[in-house]
Amino acid sequence: MKSNVGSVGIILDGEKILLMHRINNGKEYYTFIGGHKEGEETPEETLIREVREESSINIKPEKLLYRLGTEDGFVNYFLCKYISGTPKLGNDSIESEKIKRGNQSYEPVWVSIAELPLMLVYPLEVKDWFLKDKEDNFNDAFEEIIIEKEDRRQMI
Repeated sequence: MKSNVGSVGIILDGEKILLMHRINNGKEYYTFIGGHKEGEETPEETLIREVREESSINIKPEKLLYRLGTEDGFVNYFLCKYISGTPKLGNDSIESEKIKRGNQSYEPVWVSIAELPLMLVYPLEVKDWFLKDKEDNFNDAFEEIIIEKEDRRQMI
């Protein structure tokens, strides 16, 4: 059985969503913000810590929307409410270290949800679920699916 290995935030503030703008070896795209579990953290504790490390903001997890299975385990995607802070990459984050080594860029940015359909956001499946579920205010939102690596629409 696969274990929970990570938590990711779908962080909203009105009609904006917080995404990580990435440039990786010349490829430009966006991701939702989150990361891997440490020790005995709950999924919510992982989410709050990772969002703080990667964006320096405070959030409130409101609802588990999706659980996406990977080859390593499940990643939980939570709908989150923005509480406070100005998005910027934390100095002690793993991403800051990758930037120092070169050929990488990470920048948390607010994006209009209206722009999301035309943006390259990974994972593509989660982006599509979000856009569909936002239309009905996430009333019936919950997806749990395992997508093997070779079956994903596109990889980072």
